[in-house]
Amino acid sequence: MVARARMFSVIIFGLACITFITFWGTKSSFGEVGENMTLNLRSDLYTHILKMHIGWHDDPSNSGGVLTAILAKDI
Repeated sequence: MVARARMFSVIIFGLACITFITFWGTKSSFGEVGENMTLNLRSDLYTHILKMHIGWHDDPSNSGGVLTAILAKDI
């Protein structure tokens, strides 16, 4: 009876360890993908902004502060 209880406790501990490892792996992978996607989007938007006609930047709605806020907040 004690041997059987010990066996089940080892099995449960093993399952808990596997669950912890997979949960940690999932969260870290999701975070890495999110960071890469955000970096690529910001880089593409920044490149697009730099290629705009110089007159486009004269519009008050396209000032440096507004564009920086868009890069930081919206993406």
